[in-house]
Amino acid sequence: MPPEHYVCPICNQNAEQVKGKGNTKNGPWVIDHCHETEEFRGWLCHKCNRALGGFDDNKEILKRAIDYLSSRTNFNRVNEIWR
Repeated sequence: MPPEHYVCPICNQNAEQVKGKGNTKNGPWVIDHCHETEEFRGWLCHKCNRALGGFDDNKEILKRAIDYLSSRTNFNRVNEIWR
């Protein structure tokens, strides 16, 4: 298990903040590993671990997701269009 005051390296939340946002049977942290080599990468909260899995641990897809979010900053305009 990670140290007592550990925070998720992706969302920067501690155990209390991520509690109940994933598998409640096993605690707040999961072992993250490379699916190709099976090497341990670190401890993540369930939510961040699932997010990486949703992008197939693919850095290029994650970069495109960041670019997408960065380029769509005017959500109010979208809301106006859909009204």
